[in-house]
Amino acid sequence: MRAEVVAWAVLATGQQYFRVIIEPAIELLVISVHFPPLDDDALAAVERDLRSGWASDRLAFIREDRIGWAKVTWPRGTDREHAAAAVAVVKASASWDESSPIVVEVEGQTFDVVTAFADEVWQVAVTPHALT
Repeated sequence: MRAEVVAWAVLATGQQYFRVIIEPAIELLVISVHFPPLDDDALAAVERDLRSGWASDRLAFIREDRIGWAKVTWPRGTDREHAAAAVAVVKASASWDESSPIVVEVEGQTFDVVTAFADEVWQVAVTPHALT
């Protein structure tokens, strides 16, 4: 699958967010809420604010992040595989995470995501771990 980070900004609360396009038709917002950390109430407020100004319900919140790994909260409406791909592309492009694969845990399901930048776009391969 192909992915592109097309924009990024900082929320008033200090968290970065990224607009990511997966293939030609899927758009997601990836929001880093691990630093500065947000409690559940503040996260709910950020989600409400984003949903009021964002036509899509495709959101992915990075709750924990370290080199080669991320844990993501996946609100309804976002395909887990696409959320994993978008988060890995943000980590590879904005955090310079060169891990291969980048492991992304989305609501208890884990994915290995391999990213490569070629022909001005990110190429992404997502492999789910077997569910136990």
